[in-house]
Amino acid sequence: MKKENQEYLLTEKPGTLMRRYALPCILSLLVAFFGVYYKLQNFLFMPLNDLGQAVIPIAGYNYGAGRPDRVREAGRIVCLSACAIALAGTAVFHLFGSALLGLFSAGEAMLWASRPLRSSP
Repeated sequence: MKKENQEYLLTEKPGTLMRRYALPCILSLLVAFFGVYYKLQNFLFMPLNDLGQAVIPIAGYNYGAGRPDRVREAGRIVCLSACAIALAGTAVFHLFGSALLGLFSAGEAMLWASRPLRSSP
């Protein structure tokens, strides 16, 4: 290493070195991880969205027919179903996170980046 390069590394602030050399590598890994996470998350949110869309006409028809008891019952069933789906999806994400990331050919670095979001080793 040249003398001026050594002096530069010694005098440069560590934060600047991190931003210039280490951060781009880590950021590209995290962007890739969150891309995979977003795709998996959409699989969980699709049925929840569909439940919401399905209850709208049911509630509307029963409200128009003067049956607020059916509207409340439909809302109760949808809320319980949505909670069950969300709880099951959360459990799957935590317990089988490594396997789910493996579907996207995730390497060791991406598995490391996902550690805070999953319970599986």
